[in-house]
Order: sequence, then structure tokens, then C-alpha cells
Amino acid sequence: MFMPKTDTNEFNLQNFYAIVLKYKWLIAVLMFLSAMIMAVILYFTPSVYASRAVLEIKSKSEPQLPNDILLGALSFGTSGKVEKEIEILKNFTVNEVPIQKTDIAVQYFKTKNYKKIEIYKKSPIAIKNVSIYNHYVTGKEITLHPHKNYFTLSVKNSLKDSLLWFTSPVSYIELNEEKKYHYGETIKNKFFELNI
Repeated sequence: MFMPKTDTNEFNLQNFYAIVLKYKWLIAVLMFLSAMIMAVILYFTPSVYASRAVLEIKSKSEPQLPNDILLGALSFGTSGKVEKEIEILKNFTVNEVPIQKTDIAVQYFKTKNYKKIEIYKKSPIAIKNVSIYNHYVTGKEITLHPHKNYFTLSVKNSLKDSLLWFTSPVSYIELNEEKKYHYGETIKNKFFELNI
């Protein structure tokens, strides 16, 4: 008897459905676990919004003559446009200084239902004269523990930094959690200097 030759590389929908039906419970469990992991990650991830804008003020242009259309189409820009672009690029570095001097980046959180919630819209604690000596302290979670007449500070390092602390990475920040600081006094260590 003659059997027609079939290509084994061809996609067969019946075989696909048979495989899906065979492993339907495994697929359902994996989908459920993935959804649960995603929900937990989204619950604990704080909402962070960032925005950046550059405004270019357009100067009033003079009316062009019809014979200038060809000249305008063939020109690749003028020195005025280049100067504007340079000024726009300088804006990013110029704006960094005022942003660092304000308390825009300072937020206060409390933990509620295992989730961090921002406490204040306007900060009740003024942090002044901030100087950073180790740039790895930027972005670290530094916790202020208030007491009656003093406060203590602690820092939360990442898991990677905590595991590699014995190699003394520069990104590992260690504060003496027993040291008592007083309000209004300058705090100075090898990582930063500030006044609370």
C-alpha cells in the first residue's frame, strides 16, 4: 500500500491541541503562579513618576522672500540654531544644582500592610547643607529613628551589597545605629554631611 509522505516539520494543529490538553493543569498552575508573583511585585513596588521637559522659546522670525525658499531648503542650519541647541543641552546641568538644593528627592515613608506609603506631602523635617562624599549613598534608604531628645540613623543596603560586605565594596554604606544625633547639629561621616 502506498502511504503519502508527510513533512514532519509542518505544524499540526491537532498535535498542538493534544499537547496543550495533556499539560493543561501544568499550564494553568504556571499561569496562576505568574499572576500571583506579578500581583505581589506590583503591590510592593512604589509608584514613581518622573518627568523631564525642555522648553525652546522660538524667536520671532522675519518674513522670507519667495527667492529665499530655495536658500532655506538648502541650508543645513545657522549658527543661531546651533547656539540654541547648546543652551538646551546646558539646561540639564544647570537645573541639577537647584534640584539638589531643594528637598524634592527627600520622601518619608511608613510601612503599612507590608507596603511603603508616603507619609507627608510637605516635609516636617528640614534637611539642610547636604554634601555627599560617596555617591553610592544616593538612592539608599536611610531611616531616621526619632526619640525624645535625639535620633538615630540606619541605612538599608541592597542584598548584593550586604552579601559582599566582606570585600568592602564602595557601594556598602554602614552607619553606627547606636550613635545618638541631636536636631540642628551637623552630622558628618565618610559618606555624607548634613544638618537635620
